[in-house]
Amino acid sequence: MENNKRQTYSFLYQPDIVGRDLDRDEIVHNILRAADSYALFVLPILGLGGIGKTALAKMVFHDVRVNKKFSKMIWACISDEFDMKKILQDIIESATGEICKHLNLEHLQIKLVRILQNHNYFLVLDDMWTDNVNKWKDLKHLLSSGAKGSVIIVTTRKSTVASVVGSSKPHKVGALQFQECMQIFTRCAFGEGEEEKFPKLLKIGKSIVDKCAGVPLAVKTLGSLLRTKRREKEWLRVRDDGLWEIKQDEDDILPVLKLSYNALPTDLKPCLSYLSIFPKDYLYYTRCIVMLWMAQGLLHSNSRSEASEDVGYSYINELMGSSFFQDALMTFDESMPHCKMHDIVHDLARYVLGRDLAIVSCETSEVSETIRHLVWDRKEFLQEQEFPKELTKARKARTFATSYNHGVMSKSFLEVLLSKFSFLRVLILSEVSIDELPDSVGNLKHLRYLDLTWNRSIRFLPNTLHRLLNLQTLDLFHCDQLLELPRDMDKLMNLSELTSLTEGIGFLTALQTLWINDCPKLPSLPASMKHLSSLQELYIDNCLELDLMETAEAMEGLRSLRTLQIVGLPKLGHLPESLCSASDTLQYLLIKHCVRLSKLPNCLQDFTSLQRVIIMDCPGCMRSNGDDYNLIRRHVPEVYIEE
Repeated sequence: MENNKRQTYSFLYQPDIVGRDLDRDEIVHNILRAADSYALFVLPILGLGGIGKTALAKMVFHDVRVNKKFSKMIWACISDEFDMKKILQDIIESATGEICKHLNLEHLQIKLVRILQNHNYFLVLDDMWTDNVNKWKDLKHLLSSGAKGSVIIVTTRKSTVASVVGSSKPHKVGALQFQECMQIFTRCAFGEGEEEKFPKLLKIGKSIVDKCAGVPLAVKTLGSLLRTKRREKEWLRVRDDGLWEIKQDEDDILPVLKLSYNALPTDLKPCLSYLSIFPKDYLYYTRCIVMLWMAQGLLHSNSRSEASEDVGYSYINELMGSSFFQDALMTFDESMPHCKMHDIVHDLARYVLGRDLAIVSCETSEVSETIRHLVWDRKEFLQEQEFPKELTKARKARTFATSYNHGVMSKSFLEVLLSKFSFLRVLILSEVSIDELPDSVGNLKHLRYLDLTWNRSIRFLPNTLHRLLNLQTLDLFHCDQLLELPRDMDKLMNLSELTSLTEGIGFLTALQTLWINDCPKLPSLPASMKHLSSLQELYIDNCLELDLMETAEAMEGLRSLRTLQIVGLPKLGHLPESLCSASDTLQYLLIKHCVRLSKLPNCLQDFTSLQRVIIMDCPGCMRSNGDDYNLIRRHVPEVYIEE
C-alpha cells in the first residue's frame, strides 16, 4: 500500500485561514534573514495537534516573498515513521514531479544530491515525530547538498523533535483568540449572514467554542457538524455532551472529534474508520475510496435507481463537509480526485476501528481471530521469507494490504496467503515485486478489489483470474512488464474499474472507468474498445506513440462517456469523428500537451451535454485561430483555450 499511486502535495493554499497572519510574517522575516547568513537553516514549527501548524506552513510556503527568494519549493510529509526511502521519494517527487519508486535507497540519495546542487531550496517536512538524532543527521547530510541559504521548516507536536532538528528556537503556535475561533465557527455553522437569524443558536455556539480552547480543528469540526442542524436541542446536546468532561492530555482533542463522529449518519461511521487501514498523510484517491467501500459492502442505497458509486461520492462529500477530509483538489470535470485526512482524525478513525485492525510489523506479529483487516508493515521483503504462522489466526480477514514494503514477495509466501485467507474482499499488493501471481488467486471467490500497482516484475496474470466473478476493481498501474491480460476476462461481469489495456478489453462491458497512463510504445487503441458501452470516464495520459486516428473505430461505441481527458499525446493530429457517438453524454473534455493537434472534429458542435472544455498547450487549436473556438463557444457554458 503506497501513499497513493501518484503524488505528494502542498495542496491548494486556502486564503481564509484565520488568525495566523502575524505568525506567518514573523516566520517569513526570520527565514529570509537566516537565508542570507546560514548555509542551511532549519526552523521548527511547534504546537499541539489541530492547532494549525500545517496550515501555517502552507501560508509561508505560498507567500510571494518566499517564492521570490528560493529557486526550488518542496513539500514532503514525514508522519509517525521515519522511513528514509519514502522521505527521499517524496522530496524528489515534489521537487521534480518524477516518481522514483523503482530506485533503491542508494540511487535515491545520489539523485537527491544532484537535484539540490546549486539550488537554494525551501523545504517543508510536515508532521515529524522521530527525535532520533542519527536518523536526522543522515537526512540533513543529504539536504546539505543544496546551495547556501536553503531553508527547511519542520512541523511537529514534539518539543524533543524541535530541539533535535532546529537551528534556532522553534516557532510555537499558540491557541487562537476567542473572536478568531468564533469567526471560524460562524463560517462553518452558518451560511453567509445567516447567524443573525438564529441568535439563540449563536449564543449556544459561543459556549461550544469556549470549550474548544482555541484549537481551530475542533472549532471547525464542530461548526461543520452543526451546519445542517437548526433546532436548539441539537446544539445543546453538543454543548452538554459528557465527552467534554473526559480527562485528556493538553494536546488531545480526540474527545471533541468524537462528538462529531458520533453525530455522523450510521452508514458513514464504518466508512470513515475503514480508511484508517492506510497510514497517516495518505493521499486518498476518491475513486479508490468508493471502490474500497463497495468491496466491503459499506455502501447502502436508499433506492434501486441510485448507483452504489453515487452513494459513495455522496458519503465523501458529506465527510468533506463535516471537516473529516481536507486538502481536496478539484479537477476540470468538477470531481474531487483526491483528499487527505488530518492526522488527528486518522487517530480517531483507527481508535474506532480498534480490534478489527492489525498492523503487522517486524516487532509485532500477534493477531487474534477477530481481526478483519490485516496490514503487513514490514519494510523489507526477503525472497525466502515465510508467511508467519501466527497470522493465520486471522483467516476470516476481509482485507490484506501491504504498506510501504520493498523487495520481492515470494510465490510460497503468496501461496500461503491466498490459501489461508479465503474470505478476502480486498487484496492490496502494491509496490512489492511479484514475479508470478499463483493460480490460487482464482479461489478467492469473495474478492472484489485487487491492487497490484507498482509491481514492475510481473509479466503475466494467471488464467484463473476469470474465476473472480465478484471482482469490481483491478488496478495494474505501473505494472510495466505486464504483457497482456489473461483469457476469459469477459466473465468478469462486475469489473467496473481497470488500469490496463489489451485487445480483449472489449469483453468488459460493465467497465465504467479506464485509465491508459504512461504507455510510451502504445501506437493505437484496441478496436474492441468500441464495445465498452458502459464506459463513463476515459483518461489517456503520456502515451508518446499513440495516434487516436490509427484505430478510430475504438471510440465509436462509447455512448455513455461523460469525461474524456487526453494529455501528452505528441503524435495526435486529429480527434476521430467516431467520438461523436458520445454526443449526447460527454460533459467534460480536457486536451493538454498535444502539440500536433490541428483542429477539433466538426461534430463537436452537436455535443449538447458539454459543460466544460479545456484546451492547453495545443498550438493548432488556439482561440485566435477562430474556427475551433466558434465551434463550441455558443453551446458550451465554460470554454478555456490557452493562448
